[in-house]
Formats: sequence, structure tokens, C-alpha cells
Amino acid sequence: MPHTAFEKVSVVEKLPSKLIIESICTYGDYLLVGTRDGVLISYNITMGPDQSSPDIKLVRTLKNFSKKPIVQMAAIESINLLISLSDSTICLYELKSLTLINQMAKTRGATLFAVDVSKNREDGDQIRLCVAVKKKLQIYVWEDVNFVELGPDLSVPDTPRAVMWSKNYLWLGFKRSYYVIKLDNNDMFELFEIGKSPEPMITALRNGIVAVQKDDMTVFLNSDGKPARSFTITWSDTPANITYTAPYIMGILSRYLEIRLVDPPTLVQSIEFDKAKLITCDKYCYLASQSCVWRVQPVRLVDQLETLINVKEFELALNLLNVNSIDGAQKEQQTRRIKILLAFDLFAKHYFQRAFKYFTELNLDVRIIIGLFPGLMGEEPLTNFKYPIEITRLPSTAEQNGLTFLAEYLTDARNNYIKEKKNSNPNDIEEGKKRDSLLQVIDTTLLKCYIKTGNGVVKSLLRLKDNNCHIDTSVKVLKETNSLEELVILYESKGLHERALELLKSEAKRSDSPLSGYDKIISYLQKLGEQNLKLIFKFSAWVLKTSPDSGLMIFIDENTPEVESLPRGKVYKHLQNYCPELCIPYLEHIIHTWKEEESEFHNDLIKLYLQEVENETVKNSNGLFEERALLLGRLGRHDQALAIYVHVVKDDKMAEEYCWRHYNSEGSGHNEVYHHFLRMYLSPPDPKGLGIKVDIPKLEPNVKRALEILEKYYDRINTAEALVLLPPTMKVNEIASFLMNVVEDRTSRRRNGLILKSLLYSQRLQVQELRMQYRKNSSNISEDKSCRVCGQRIGVSAFARYPNGVVVHYGCCTDLKSMQFYRAWCKIKYKVFSFDPELLETLKVFSFTIN
Repeated sequence: MPHTAFEKVSVVEKLPSKLIIESICTYGDYLLVGTRDGVLISYNITMGPDQSSPDIKLVRTLKNFSKKPIVQMAAIESINLLISLSDSTICLYELKSLTLINQMAKTRGATLFAVDVSKNREDGDQIRLCVAVKKKLQIYVWEDVNFVELGPDLSVPDTPRAVMWSKNYLWLGFKRSYYVIKLDNNDMFELFEIGKSPEPMITALRNGIVAVQKDDMTVFLNSDGKPARSFTITWSDTPANITYTAPYIMGILSRYLEIRLVDPPTLVQSIEFDKAKLITCDKYCYLASQSCVWRVQPVRLVDQLETLINVKEFELALNLLNVNSIDGAQKEQQTRRIKILLAFDLFAKHYFQRAFKYFTELNLDVRIIIGLFPGLMGEEPLTNFKYPIEITRLPSTAEQNGLTFLAEYLTDARNNYIKEKKNSNPNDIEEGKKRDSLLQVIDTTLLKCYIKTGNGVVKSLLRLKDNNCHIDTSVKVLKETNSLEELVILYESKGLHERALELLKSEAKRSDSPLSGYDKIISYLQKLGEQNLKLIFKFSAWVLKTSPDSGLMIFIDENTPEVESLPRGKVYKHLQNYCPELCIPYLEHIIHTWKEEESEFHNDLIKLYLQEVENETVKNSNGLFEERALLLGRLGRHDQALAIYVHVVKDDKMAEEYCWRHYNSEGSGHNEVYHHFLRMYLSPPDPKGLGIKVDIPKLEPNVKRALEILEKYYDRINTAEALVLLPPTMKVNEIASFLMNVVEDRTSRRRNGLILKSLLYSQRLQVQELRMQYRKNSSNISEDKSCRVCGQRIGVSAFARYPNGVVVHYGCCTDLKSMQFYRAWCKIKYKVFSFDPELLETLKVFSFTIN
């Protein structure tokens, strides 16, 4: 909507002596008017006491300033310089005194010029001048007190009618088209034709953007000549001239000055002028006809802002604030106020993306933003914020869209609060409580947003370790929407495992429930860990009772570390109480898969195997008896195992093989296996004590077989114990062979022991003699002694001495036997001796002394 942004003030109502205005320029509070007769008139224009109308003073009139029309002027206040184009020549004047400094003779024939002042440079302003002389361009740069040429003239296709600087580019307007020259390499390229415009028009905006007139449209281009805006400005008529004063672009039409906003391209104001043809903008904008000059001055900023706020042109109000230099604090306060109004206005118009962008920038209390969605806050108290718009329930589609952007906004706010929490002072309790309260509001509202919009990230939110969802409110919302899976996750995240498990248990047998079946509760129990062992046992008992195979997975899952870390003894007892049939699979798993080494579990498994065998209804089934014998052997119960082989299966060969496998002369219990074997024949066990369901007649001794075992395995049977087992009626000649074998074995062992003792003693004497011999050799390590390998001094470092007397650093010793050498030294030093040929050989090769 148009508003009054500028007002028209007459500066020169009519020039005296029928003078005709040819050019105007301004600097500071001064206006220079150049006429067709070569007269230059200077005015001083200041604001009056009421700050609304200007105070205009005629400073001077120079009638002999030039003999020809003053075609163009430019004032550079920083170097007190006025550039004038008159009589087709560029002349330089002192700005304040208007005294001629220099007439640039080379510019004779000039038709127009353009000046570029690059400010804020460390070495001062850089001032460049481009002069169009027929079909050539002359480029100058200001140095000290004059302009100096920057290289040779540039040739152009035609006589330029418009020239403008833009950074390191020159924009040219000819009779029919526009061109751009890149001064880095003097590369020139054509843009497009000027169309119906009477003259080419070029004006510079900010950030290197240039406005170019084509027909009745203004096109915005960047320095490369490519479109810088996705839109153009279409004037009411073809303008005669255009200029830019942020944030507006002005065009002189036949009867009006049309003022438009650049972005968005909106008509702001039209001011009636009579035959205006010239326009220039510096501190203020001035328009001139042939005999009159007007100033177009902005309406007071405060008045403009209030007008724009009243008509809800908030973005235009912000643009005005940005380009006006007012007090920093006041500007910041006004900017925030307008942005708040703009944000809520955008929200009311359902422009949610832009609205939430401003909400984020303004950093408003999140509860204020949540309050825009009635019912979403619940019972949470709102702040004392007065909304600039009426709060009503949004239409369904708009609400869904708005909630999506609200969720994004709250997510960003949440991340910021989390960062603040990590970096906050832990002693600031009040601030911590306030932040935690806001985080609870944010997370609870996020949960509601995700549910209302059908967003699939509800579970992700609830799984966050630091989620702050209000438990009662969240439970209510999830139950109302039948979001049972999400409810389980909420309970889990809050450590309410029993409530979660009760829910899973109640839903497990409902076929229409998303929690149907045992998989969910089993998976939950698997992750609880040892600290929740009571809960695991409580709810696993129900699973084990209703689905044993599924229940076993609670304790043997291989993909969950918490399962493997459960105390296995307690788990085993639990299974014994509630599902004994799973004890064997459990023990098999922990032994074979988890490599459990505790012997108690191994024994328990074998006992269970034995029970299974005993529970089988079998008769004359040697296979099962043998299986039982093997299990008894694993338990170390050799007497029972051998009894089965000898008296039940009646297979002496298998009994002997069993003894051969299990005998171990140094193993406790295993060194008596042949003794048990012998006893099976001399003192058979009671059949009832074998623990098998097979009727066996009373067993009788088999002395003959016993004597065979004694003669064959005399060296593996304790002689004294064997003699005790023999019947008292046994004659000596019947066991003579056994006794002779024992005597010969004992004699042989004693003789071998004496021989070995003598050999070891002899070896020890030899080694001692060698040690004494080799230790006589020594090496003197002086301060000058150096290593023959690296050349460095030996000093106090470890060293090695070769048989030829060469001494090197131990680390430099490259002989393959260097480590053997070190081991030999250690054995000698610590008197560790054994019959070791390698040691003896090493001692012959190396001799050394360690200081």
C-alpha cells in the first residue's frame, strides 16, 4: 500500500535572467547548479528550526565560470575537488573556492564522465575517473593533486551516452544497447538492447548490483551482467531518468516522480513534478527542470514508521530503519519491535516459514510461540505477553503446516538450551531450574507436534537420554492416540521399567495390538541388565510359563551384551524353579557359545545328561549305557563308568580303552583309574548301586582276569593297594609274575635316577669351570671407548664384546645370536643352570663384562 515516504520542497522556484539549468550536483549541505550559459550558482541548504522545511541561502553566482554550457558536474568533498565538463573538456576546480586547478587537455572532445570513489581503504580513498571521448574511454586515477592515466585509451563500438563504475567494471550505455567492460583484462561484452527508452539509463545499487533500464522496465544485474533478482520493476511510463536511494528507486516520468521499493518491487509514492529532467542523490535527492530545482526529502522516520506499522508494511519499515543512521540503542529497540509485529503478522497470514525464521532470530520465550496453537500448551502457564494478533484455532491444513514448522523451531531451541546447560554454572540453581522447566515444555510440546503431524520421529525423541517430556502429560497423550510402542519407549527412557513391562504383558495376547506376541517383552527384558535382575526374573517367569522356547531367549541372546553379563548361577537357579526343561539348553549355550569355564556348570550339565539317560525306558540298549559311562567319566566317577563297561556292557576292550584315555599319573583321581579297573574283577560292586534300570544278577569276582590286569598294568597300579584287594587265599606263586615285574620296575627307576644324578652333577661342574674361565676375559670401558658400529662413546650404556675383543653398544650388536648371548649372561648371573647345549655354545662365542 502506497504511503508518504518523501515530500517535495521547492529550492529554486525560477532562475534569474532566464537562465536554463543544464546540470546539478550536491555535496554536504550545498547545491551547485550549472546553466546552459556557463553560469554556476551555489546554494547552501540547511534544515530550518522546525526540522521540516529547509533554510535556503544563495552563496554565490559565477557568471564567467564557463563560456559554454556546464554539461556535467561531480563534487568530491574528501579531496575538495569539483569536476566539470564544459566546452567538451574536463576541468578541475577547488570545490570550496571554485578556483580552476587544471584543464585536462587530453579530454578535449569529451561527451560525459563517471567518477568512482572507493571508501574505507587503509591508504585513503581511491578516486577513479572515466572520460568518454568520442569512441574511446580514458581511465584516470587521482594521485596527490592530479589525475594520472591508467594505461592506453579503450576503444568502444560507439559514442557512450551513459557510463557508470561498479567495482572493477565499467557499464556503458550506447544508443541501441548496453555493454560491460571488465578492467582486469579489458574484456568487453554486450548485454542487450535498450529498447524503447529514449536514452540508456544505469544506476548503482548496493553490493555490486546495477539497475539498467530497458523499455519501461528496470532490470537488476550483477557485475557479470547476469540477473541479480528474479523480478524487474515495471514503471507506469518510460522514465527519463532513474536513480537509487536505499531502499527506494526513483524514476522521472513525464509528470511524476515515481518512487518504488526495490525488494519487494512495490509502488510507494508518486509526486507530481512539472517537466523535471535531472535528478541527483547524495545526502538528499534533488530534481531539476529547465528553471526550477526541488528537493525530495524523506518524511520524518518516526512518522514513516508509524504509518507503515499502521498499514502493516513491516518489511518496508525494517528497510527504512536499516538505511537510516539513528541512535544504535533506539534503532535496535525499534527493529525488534517491528520484527515482532512482522513475525506475528506473517503467522496470521500462514506464512509459517518466514514467521518462524523471525521467531528464532528474536529469541522469544518458547511458551509465547507455543501459545499461538490453542490447546497445545495444556496447563502450562503462559507469560505476560500481549499478542499483537488474535489467537484462534488454525484451519486443519494450516495447523498441520504450522505444527511442522513449530517442531523445527522447538528442535533448534532445544539444542540451544542443551548447549547452555552443558556450559552453565552448576551452582546457579535458579537458572538451572528455569532452563529445565523450559526444556520440559519444549519436549512435551514436541511430542504433541509429532503425534498430531504423524511425524515418524516420535520414537527418536523419546529415546533421547536427555528427553524431558512431562511423564503424566505424555502418557495421557500417547494413550489417547493408542501410541503404545511409543509409550513403552517413554517408560523405558524414564526408568519406569515395571510399568513398561506390565503394558507389554497385558498387550502380548491381543492380536490387534502393535505389542502383540512375546518379541517385544523379550527384547525389553534382554536390555535391562543385572541391575534389574528382580524385574527380569519376575516377568520372565510369565514368559517361561506361557512360551518356554521364547522365554529362553531372554537369557541366551548373543546380540545383547546385557544378556551375557547376567549372573549365570542365579539364572540357572531361576530356570530350575520355573522351567527345568530349559536348564540343559541354557547350560549348553553358556558352555559351548560363551565358553563358560566354571566346572560347576559343566558338572551340572553332565548330571542333567545322566538324568535324561536314566529317565529313558530302555532294556538291553548298550548305546545308552555307553553314553552314561562317558558322562560318568566326565564327572570323574571312574568306578561307576568302569562298572558299566565291565558288568553291564561286558566289553573288556572298551573298559581298557577307557582307562587308557583317562589315566594321568599326576592328576588327582585320574591316577587311580587302573585301580578301579582291577577292583571291578576282585571286588565287584552291588548292581543296585549302579543307578540304572536294568536287572543284573549278583556279580562274582574274576581273579583270573584281575591277575591279567596286574601283570599288564603293574606300573600304573599302586602295589600295596592291589595286594589288599587280592583274596587272602591267593598263593605267592600265582602273583609271582606281577611281583617280579614290580621289583624290576623299581630297580630300573632307582638305577636310572642315580645315573641322571651323576650326569647332572658332572654337567654342573663343567658349567662352573667354563663360567670361571670365560669371566677371566674382561674389557676396560674408558671415557674414550667408542662403539665400532655407530662411533658413539660407550659410556655407561649396555654393551657386547665379540670373541675378537671388539666392544659395541648392545643395541648395535647385529649378530643373530645376540639375544642368546643375553640369555646366557642372565643364566650365569642368576645361577640358573640346566643341560643346555645351546647355552654352552653361546658362552664359547661371547664373553662380556657389565660395569
